[in-house]
Amino acid sequence: MWLANTIFGMPKEDFKTAVWCLVAGIIIAFVVIFFNKTVTGALVRALLDAGAIGEENAKTLAELGLDENTSFKNSYKRSKTIRGYIKTDKEVTEIAADTRMYIPEDVKARAEAQFALRGNELFIVIIGAVVAIAVGALVSILV
Repeated sequence: MWLANTIFGMPKEDFKTAVWCLVAGIIIAFVVIFFNKTVTGALVRALLDAGAIGEENAKTLAELGLDENTSFKNSYKRSKTIRGYIKTDKEVTEIAADTRMYIPEDVKARAEAQFALRGNELFIVIIGAVVAIAVGALVSILV
């Protein structure tokens, strides 16, 4: 109890609640990062894999074999980050069937670094959640 009263001047139960809310926020952040990298980043990876670097190499979703996948259209529409990496042949906020997309040469290295899958993403989410819960439990015990 001395920790909660000394640092934040709040009752023990309020401090524990605040710690567990922080733990939940950290876990949610891990899940959101995982989702952005794997699901949202799939369109960036598809363009990189197809060699759509620069406007002259732009591809449509059909050319990428993704024309039936609406999640890519939604990712582009919702994510300003994705629109920062993917450019189109015309100014659009939604991807149509004839929209040609590409990754500009100057952001290629950043796109590869940010959206590359290393195979350990889920492991990192699980370990991060376990560590956050362990720290939350330890603080709750010490308070």
